[in-house]
Amino acid sequence: MSYFADRSGAVSSNGRDLGLQVQGDFLKNAAGRNLIHYQVGVFNGQGINTKDLDQRKDIVGGVWVMPVEGMRIGVFGSEGSYARQEKVTDATGATHNESRSLPQHRYALSAEYKFSDWTVRSEYIHSTGKAFKTTYTTGADATKTEVNEAIGNKADGVYALVIAPVIKQKLYAKARYDLYRQSGHWGDSRTQYEVGANYLFNKNIQLNAEYARINDRTLASHNYDMVDVQLDFRF
Repeated sequence: MSYFADRSGAVSSNGRDLGLQVQGDFLKNAAGRNLIHYQVGVFNGQGINTKDLDQRKDIVGGVWVMPVEGMRIGVFGSEGSYARQEKVTDATGATHNESRSLPQHRYALSAEYKFSDWTVRSEYIHSTGKAFKTTYTTGADATKTEVNEAIGNKADGVYALVIAPVIKQKLYAKARYDLYRQSGHWGDSRTQYEVGANYLFNKNIQLNAEYARINDRTLASHNYDMVDVQLDFRF
């Protein structure tokens, strides 16, 4: 739901929202490995560099269970709101600011298993809560409070991926299925079928190549293809 843009219309999330989080691990097994990880936090809820308009904080938390080495099974939740403020003129001609707040309720279920240089991972996420019609890109957008009724108040998404070693710690094949439904219906779903490979020259340099077939039902022409090649440097 939230990447560089959020369904609610919030400011681009290329940073961090202000808040306070507590996290930790407990319940060690006989080998001394923790079986449970938890995290819970209270956040501003308006996005990066944006003050809280409705004075309602977001509460975000999750729990990972790690029954065997390399496996994590998690459940996460988020309760909060996203608000905007517009100038309103009353019957006397006086102008004042009025906030409009849209509740946002979200949860996710996820699992990951890493074993013998393999990675298998999947996640499902669900959102309940309406969205503003205009996405926040400039300061003027913060006063646009019209709700996007066309996409309703439900959305969900799921992905599953496998990364398999061809040459251990050197060459990997990968496949991924990715689905997002902006209103919880198949009529506006976007599905991505992806295959690719990663090649590690050394621990600091990696080449990634991916081919994806996209089916986007919000477009007049649903299907198109993408090829992506990246060279990563770590230092």
